Amino acid sequence: MLGLLMVIVTIPVTALSGSPLPLPSSLPLDAYERQLYDFLDKHTYETLGWVKDKGVPLKEITVPIRENFARHTLQGINLFGLEMFNQFDEILGPRKPDYMTGFTNGLQNAITNGIRFAQEETAKIEILNVSREGNQLAADVKVTNITGHRFPSGVGFRRAFIEFEVLDAQKMVVWSSGRANSLGIIVDEKGQPLPSEFLKLLNPKACARDPKLCVQAYEPHYQTITRQDQVQIYQELVKNPENKITTSFVALANTIKDNRLLPKGWTKDGPPGFASDPKWGPIFIDATTPKGNVRDDTQFFDGTGTDVVTYKVTLPEDVLAGGTVVATLHYQTAKGDDGRRLHYITSRLNLEGTAIEDWKLPVAQASASIK
Repeated sequence: MLGLLMVIVTIPVTALSGSPLPLPSSLPLDAYERQLYDFLDKHTYETLGWVKDKGVPLKEITVPIRENFARHTLQGINLFGLEMFNQFDEILGPRKPDYMTGFTNGLQNAITNGIRFAQEETAKIEILNVSREGNQLAADVKVTNITGHRFPSGVGFRRAFIEFEVLDAQKMVVWSSGRANSLGIIVDEKGQPLPSEFLKLLNPKACARDPKLCVQAYEPHYQTITRQDQVQIYQELVKNPENKITTSFVALANTIKDNRLLPKGWTKDGPPGFASDPKWGPIFIDATTPKGNVRDDTQFFDGTGTDVVTYKVTLPEDVLAGGTVVATLHYQTAKGDDGRRLHYITSRLNLEGTAIEDWKLPVAQASASIK
């Protein structure tokens, strides 16, 4: 479940005196939590009492407010995981009622807050221009990262992708890149899943002879898209020592693609001053710079935290006339076909009417008329 839920456990907890609170091997979790709260409360009061007895001025123990720093809210936009907890709490174990307050709206509040952050404080999408000459349509789509870090962040199975649609005058979709089915699987114009959705092995015989030759299907970084089976996906793909793409933390060996949107101010040399140290600067840059053919996209590295994709479409003139183009940025941390993790739950999760219906979360959308 890593990536759907992050749990941080630090043991032992040590008071100022240095005495640890051991983790009992047979104590039920809720009982241990109560014991831990009691332990922390006790030593918090002891600490405050010590400060008072010593006459320490309040300003000496108050953390100063610093300028040029922004608050960061750790979200992960894990609405898929939260909805699983909401519908399968008996299997996954979270308590909906808070045992300390009795409130039952905590999970729903987390979902609502996650939706707000995703759609208001994550990314923007714009259609910069739309031009048409006869049966040729061209449109530039710009995505802007407004987080303080890369988007998507974290593990490799988080991804964002652009769905670009051409609609005729009757608002019917006549061309689309990045369309997905009800399971969140990206498909082509015939409704067939793209080979990249399952990281299809393209040369099984050669791969069987020598793992170093294994080649799997995945979507590269695009500057221009001309076909409906091409899609711009912002993601990190890493191979394991056996030369297969993996999301396992303990098997990450070789990054073959990382075109996650950079934060504002980040260029090929990192943020300002990142490469100033003659020894460590180049090492930091090599470890953190995007990987794959995105390195050929100079606009991607201009420090604005943006990416611009040009869509070129050929359709009959009467189809394009009076039409509309729509660009939507979607986000995923899981898909409905995910048989590797939590198959029982993902195959039964009801997303109808939720913000992640059809296994994708719309983060931002823009539209423009075809003149």
